Amino acid sequence: GKKHRFGIRTFFQSEESRLYNYYDLENDEMVESIIKYGGFYFSAYLAAIEDGKIVFKKGLKPLDGFSYEEVENAVKHYSDDTENIVTCLPNGACYDTIFRWFTQMGKKTFEEIAIDSSSWGNYCDSENASKNFTATGSNKKWSVCNIYDIAGNLSEWTAERCGEKYVAARGGCCIDEGRLFPVAQRILAPRDDTHLE
Repeated sequence: GKKHRFGIRTFFQSEESRLYNYYDLENDEMVESIIKYGGFYFSAYLAAIEDGKIVFKKGLKPLDGFSYEEVENAVKHYSDDTENIVTCLPNGACYDTIFRWFTQMGKKTFEEIAIDSSSWGNYCDSENASKNFTATGSNKKWSVCNIYDIAGNLSEWTAERCGEKYVAARGGCCIDEGRLFPVAQRILAPRDDTHLE
């Protein structure tokens, strides 16, 4: 699927990104890779399953009902056969870098990212919301800079951890209100939770 590349300069520009992870610095391997290769890629679409394999493609049912470990393992073994890229769940600094890019491009405001995301995601209080999960990339109105479903639709596991038991999810879900669960908010969930929605 489509990927967006973010350079190392973008990653380290903001103060919040220098923290790497809000809760810990556990994913130093990702930061080392970003430094070594000069940036990171972020998929345009949510993860989905097709023919028993994880894919990032438009028009599929988003990957839900899986624990953190299941998703982390699936993402680590993802390959699109076009590039030799190591994949992993993004950490908080990656998300914050993308949100900063949205504001720098003039596509979203801080308020739309951190206070109330209902104007641009698949939340239950969004205009024309489906009030249910939709296929990946199915609504152009729910994309920013060709990154789909980052707000609403399905909460996404991240590499951010809080101790041994909890992991942060981002993005909110189709049954959440965008004003209560804006895209930038971290939602702590048990690592074995399979019901982020």
